[in-house]
Amino acid sequence: MVERRPAPAAVDLAAPGAAERWFRDAACGLALFDAERRFVQVNAAMARIDGVPADEHPGRDLYDVMPGLAERIEPLLRRVLEAGETIGAAEVVGRTRAEPEIDRRFATAWSPLRDEDGAVQGVAVTVMPLPDPDEAALELRIREDRLHLAMEGTGTGFWEWEVAEDRVHWTDSLAVLHGLEPGPVPRGLAGFLECVHPDDRVELEERLRAAVARQQEVVAEYRTLGPESGERFLATRARPIPDASGRVAALAGLTADVTERRRREDALTFLAEAGDALAGSLDPIRTLEEIARLAVPRLADWCGVALASDEHGAYENVAVAHIDPAKVRWARDLQERYPPDPDAPTGAPEVIRTGRSELYPEIDEALLEAAAVDDEQRQLIRDLEMRSAMIVPLRARERTLGAISFIFAESGRQYSTHELELAEELGRRAGLALDHARLYEREHRTAETLQRALLPPTLPRIAGHELAARYLPGREGDHVGGDWYDAFRLADGRFGIAIGDIGGRGITAAALMGQIRNGLRAYALKASGPGAALADLRAMGEQLDELVFATLTYLVYDAATGEAVLSSAGHLPTLVLDPGGATRFTDAPRCLPLGAGPDSPCTEHAFTLEPGGALVLYTDGLVESRTRSLDAGLERLAEVARRTGGDVQRMADEIVEALPEQRQDDIALLALRRDPAR
Repeated sequence: MVERRPAPAAVDLAAPGAAERWFRDAACGLALFDAERRFVQVNAAMARIDGVPADEHPGRDLYDVMPGLAERIEPLLRRVLEAGETIGAAEVVGRTRAEPEIDRRFATAWSPLRDEDGAVQGVAVTVMPLPDPDEAALELRIREDRLHLAMEGTGTGFWEWEVAEDRVHWTDSLAVLHGLEPGPVPRGLAGFLECVHPDDRVELEERLRAAVARQQEVVAEYRTLGPESGERFLATRARPIPDASGRVAALAGLTADVTERRRREDALTFLAEAGDALAGSLDPIRTLEEIARLAVPRLADWCGVALASDEHGAYENVAVAHIDPAKVRWARDLQERYPPDPDAPTGAPEVIRTGRSELYPEIDEALLEAAAVDDEQRQLIRDLEMRSAMIVPLRARERTLGAISFIFAESGRQYSTHELELAEELGRRAGLALDHARLYEREHRTAETLQRALLPPTLPRIAGHELAARYLPGREGDHVGGDWYDAFRLADGRFGIAIGDIGGRGITAAALMGQIRNGLRAYALKASGPGAALADLRAMGEQLDELVFATLTYLVYDAATGEAVLSSAGHLPTLVLDPGGATRFTDAPRCLPLGAGPDSPCTEHAFTLEPGGALVLYTDGLVESRTRSLDAGLERLAEVARRTGGDVQRMADEIVEALPEQRQDDIALLALRRDPAR
């Protein structure tokens, strides 16, 4: 009778300590390195290979442990750490402490160790001693099998193209990387290229043929579209293999999947570009149009942006983009013929109501039937060839401002959760940009309205003189509020004429301007001259907590004699035109701006405006520029004023039109001309 032995117990590979025992007892050498290229841990087989006890490896570098192999191993280690490469097979030759007298050959495989964010934190290496050349034939198959296992374990595939015969060989693992079943092999290079994304075929073929012609290594990345896996990014590195005559007989390479890395890189690049573009616009509609433009074609064939009208799902389509302008016009016509239904249970209305995204990886016939209201619209939707779609909310400060629709059509691509995450981040950033643009627009309008309301509604009539005033708000950025002018009659019959600029922007600057202007009027009525009025105004400014600084020119003018007395608190010099057309700037010494301290008395400067002469007071928006010096701006002001002759209204118009190169800041101007007969 044959004695039956009990079957061995099954090995639980997931049991605690199983992985550690495998590492310890593996027949091949195993080692772990950290990001500084120092040993972290080795197994017993690795210790036997390099001749150093396993417990003496941690913390030591290559040159310390393996001086005879370090120069050959370090470049491989760097490639994995710095480029994140997976090196499926690399042969190194050198001496070890275990066998210091002879060169030994080793087959190695290298894999990056990554953290949760994908960053390379270390390297795992497998080392297998190779037999002597006379034993190579016996061990070749074993070595190939082991390397294939190593490549499969690291997600790496091997391929070889025999150039003259145009035959391609590849491992099953490479077929899987291309989204294909293991087994069939491509027929020649053309068959291999059929597995590559159509947009990448020409470039990849050119690079492979160039590598053969020049006998150079080739490194390339390309996309593949598997029937199940969808679009993937692969990276390949290949080297030419010469025959006995030195001609390239084959091209052999290793290929790895780099889809996740490429997606992260593309996402970060796209969001950075989107952030720059969105930050450059403070116009709400322009911001929405920029969103649609950015998405095509990188994230969609079609992109539409809807702006919410209320929280119940009603919206207005405000932007649509496609690479073909004719299709954009067609889409707009379609929107007009079929206005959006705010009660629709899916699509933009539902996303606006709930603030939750919708993803449609594949648009099938049932979805088309549900989306169309009649046969004509159903056919129009079919004509769009929509394959996949996603809709994400535009959100800011816990509010849904609208929705962005992304559609893949003629490209044939499909959306997944990867694209949805990117689209949602774009929606979040775009929502913040839109909200900021709306807040800016609201404050800009409010500040401009307040500014204009606080400026004098009319100018006094001065016998024998003509006054002209201009005010233009800033065009870009938050530049409204702060520039002002004034002219008023004093108790003794003379006139007070002033211009100023409040430091700051927006509503606060506009409100401060009103207080400074009214304060000057009050102090001017009792002051003996402009210097005394500015002294009182300076003391008042010390009580205004919001006032950072303000520049101001104030002059008292006698219309009967043309005599003027001027005082300036840090403001630009006044332009004076003589009757003959000569120009000069007042050389009155300027005191510090308001807000710089109460003990900064302002001196007075007297001059006479001759009959036929004129003077111009202005703010810095006219003469300051990023592209020219202040002196050049003042010279340009004098030139424009000279050529306009005696018409003060024409002079004011030409100055504000001709001088600003790119008007961003406010502009205020006040010009006075004395009649030649006075």
